[in-house]
Amino acid sequence: MTEHAGTRLFSMHLSMVARIALGTALLAALILALALMLAVDSGGATYAELVQAHSITQRNLGPAFLVAGLVLAVVIGLLTWAICLFSSFRVAGPLFRFTRNLEQASETDEVAGIRQNDCLHDLSDELKASIARLHEHYRELDTLAEEALHVLDQDGERADDRLKGLIEDMEAVDHRARVDV
Repeated sequence: MTEHAGTRLFSMHLSMVARIALGTALLAALILALALMLAVDSGGATYAELVQAHSITQRNLGPAFLVAGLVLAVVIGLLTWAICLFSSFRVAGPLFRFTRNLEQASETDEVAGIRQNDCLHDLSDELKASIARLHEHYRELDTLAEEALHVLDQDGERADDRLKGLIEDMEAVDHRARVDV
């Protein structure tokens, strides 16, 4: 996946979260309006009826908003949990795969890819390339070591100059992949 495709995937996730947030805000407004309509008593033509309606509204308004607030908290909590779970699978899955690839890097040349819809495809490609370069590095060192052993077996004591050259070549190969902290 290219960098452009990764950006597109991220913006797609962002637009999905924005749509869910907008829907949640509209749901909150609807629930609060419904709670207000249920709590308000609009009856009353005389002064006594108006005072009684105001008293009923005042008594019902607190519990109605409390119930509406609890419903909203549960709905928003569930939506937030679902978004976090969905998003974490798109990041945690590749990170788990990277860990498995690094654990198996010394045993096999095969590197497992990540899912098509996951994030971090660029990092996955770099990890695959790094593991391939590491395996090539080990193969090169093995070849030079085998050649050095062959020179020792064939030439014996006359192999000093040739062995020095092979050891320098091995050090150069080793230096290319050395990671100093």
